[in-house]
Amino acid sequence: MSLPPVGNTGGKVTGELKVDWLNLVFPASNREAVLDLVRPMLGDCEDKPTGMHYYSRSAGWEVGAVLAWTPGGEHFLLSLNGDSMNFFPLPVLFAFCNAACALRGKCTRLDIAYDDFARRVPMDTIRQAAEAGNFNHFRVWSDQKETKRGKGITGDSLTFGRKGKEGSGLQVFIYDKALESKGTINSIRFEARYFKEKADLIFDCLISSFTIEAFECKLKNYVGGSIDFVERGIHRHKDRMPRLSWWQQIVDDLGQARVVVRKVIPPLEETVMNWIKPAVMPILALVAEIIDAGGHDGEGIVIAMMRQAKRKIANKRCGARDLGLDVGRILSAGPARTPSV
Repeated sequence: MSLPPVGNTGGKVTGELKVDWLNLVFPASNREAVLDLVRPMLGDCEDKPTGMHYYSRSAGWEVGAVLAWTPGGEHFLLSLNGDSMNFFPLPVLFAFCNAACALRGKCTRLDIAYDDFARRVPMDTIRQAAEAGNFNHFRVWSDQKETKRGKGITGDSLTFGRKGKEGSGLQVFIYDKALESKGTINSIRFEARYFKEKADLIFDCLISSFTIEAFECKLKNYVGGSIDFVERGIHRHKDRMPRLSWWQQIVDDLGQARVVVRKVIPPLEETVMNWIKPAVMPILALVAEIIDAGGHDGEGIVIAMMRQAKRKIANKRCGARDLGLDVGRILSAGPARTPSV
């Protein structure tokens, strides 16, 4: 899938976009249907002697794709690696994703890669921006530059973000694909790797596309919007920081879109219950046990004391209402301050 450079009407190719990894989890009952769905592209799979991740059994294809499951389990995993994704050109991938959704597939990993064949941005230029902190959307980054005696540089890559529980569900890898592929693909690759909830949100957005062109556009946007290289120090607000010119060239090709997962704030009742269970209930249970040890009905006495305390609170509320006071507002305001003299 080739992308022409901005303003170019000739046939020169500057970049190529591809989905480089796709993990989908399906209900166990749909396993045969998923195999039928994959068979036209990859053929039949063969059983492997080991499982994968949390699954005890697996089967694989020669290109590296894997189907993993646990006998009697509720779900199974279909993992399509980079080599297997080469058998899914854009129109096929578009149809496959929609069919996978119909089979109740949930995306847990989605890697989208853009190869800049013009190599418009040298790796050292990107490295300098990272060292200066001139990037947004991530707090950490790491540098992996590999050298071997007699061979020089054998690998050159930068990683932004963390993987797993400590991460945000997104990592960005920028690397010299020519070194990684030993000269097969001569490009600088920009790769956005989405995981878990973010991956599934993007997958839902992709399958909502009505056309292949819209599907392609969204893929490009989610690479271009995965990170932003900016010039710090000119403006405090990160969204108003001027974009570095070399990154603007890439964004002009790709566009930008971001996926943001908002934290759900639980209702007050749920928050209170989550606090009561570990903080209050063990104490009440211990009090009841101590009373039981004295030959009395500990649980009954604790319940009676709670009822008595509730009556006292009710009486106070009645008195406050008679005075026209809002107890809830007074309690939420905290302790009264003594005016200074």
